[in-house]
Amino acid sequence: MELDGDLTAQALGNLPSRRPPPSPADLDRRPRIGLVLGAGGVLGNAYLNGAVAALWEATGFEPRTSSVLIGTSAGSIHAALYGAGMPAVFGLWRTRGGVLPDADVVALGPWSHGPDLDRDLDREEELDLRDLFLPARALPRLGPSSKQLALRAALRPWAHPPEVALSAWLPEGWLTNAAIGVMLRRVVPSGWVPHPRTWVVASNVRTGERTVFGRPGAPRAHVDRAVRASCAIPALYRPVRIGRDRYVDGGLHSPSNADLARGLDLDLVVVISPLSSLEGHAATGLVDRYLAPWRRFAGRRLTSEIAALAADGVPTLCIGPTAADQAAFGRNLMDTRPRVQVSETAVRSVRGLLAAPDAAEAVALLRAAAVRDRDAAYPPTSADEDRAG
Repeated sequence: MELDGDLTAQALGNLPSRRPPPSPADLDRRPRIGLVLGAGGVLGNAYLNGAVAALWEATGFEPRTSSVLIGTSAGSIHAALYGAGMPAVFGLWRTRGGVLPDADVVALGPWSHGPDLDRDLDREEELDLRDLFLPARALPRLGPSSKQLALRAALRPWAHPPEVALSAWLPEGWLTNAAIGVMLRRVVPSGWVPHPRTWVVASNVRTGERTVFGRPGAPRAHVDRAVRASCAIPALYRPVRIGRDRYVDGGLHSPSNADLARGLDLDLVVVISPLSSLEGHAATGLVDRYLAPWRRFAGRRLTSEIAALAADGVPTLCIGPTAADQAAFGRNLMDTRPRVQVSETAVRSVRGLLAAPDAAEAVALLRAAAVRDRDAAYPPTSADEDRAG
């Protein structure tokens, strides 16, 4: 039987330069936490809802108080919403149809919509998700999506990751993800989110380069268009034009892009990657065998990124699907039907992960950050201080 697992868990246990998070007692300031939210389609979004809620339940940590938010594809939606102030439990609360314990509803604050608590939120979410499968008004262009990148990749195949080079030869997608922009504009009508370090990762169709919207030096963009670009799966969704260029899914470079957290003087980086399995899973069918290489790619890429962080002395807490989570995902990451089950399974699996002894130090640091978040909503990183100087 072929296993659809990756080497992530084994490799993370063998990193020579990895060190534990600093003791909260040794910090005279609020701990600097980086939050990396990875790709995973519709069901990856559901997994993030459950995982983030479980993280809050165990530690009290709110993503909106992270020193930096880094989102790719499905994770970019979460990063943008947390950057706009969304509470940790909102996604799960909405998926459950607005049914959570009273303490959690209080934690939602104004996001609970007050008198609208009786709305059928699960049905509302389902209708929003259906809009993700609407065809674009204009017909897609014929031929490769980027003739320039395809030619460049043919002449210099070593200059681009294989996934990026392949994407240049794929046709343009025929669906539109404009519904994501509509949803985000309800929260952020224009411009960028209030959080000053919310980074959204996309890929430039013309050059194949990774673009990190929101980071200093990146092209200016409204957050709704940046997130749409990050979520534009090649050959499925139309590229999104921002300025003079068009952009697609940031997951082409990495489903997590955790390496972007390097050089920020963080005390802990929390990586939630729906595509990077921490346990093996039997590949029993044709579709499973098709997805297996992508899961292995996600796991290997995350492992290399965590190794790079470890080489810089940055501790990490990795959260990824268990075998039970992968069973809940099924065979189609864009299937809207299992999303409630995926979220609930994620809550249970992440609870177990955070209760494990090897997560104790990271959990303690997150709790310390939660206790002190009243003093500094967005604590600056050393990189920000250097730029200010």
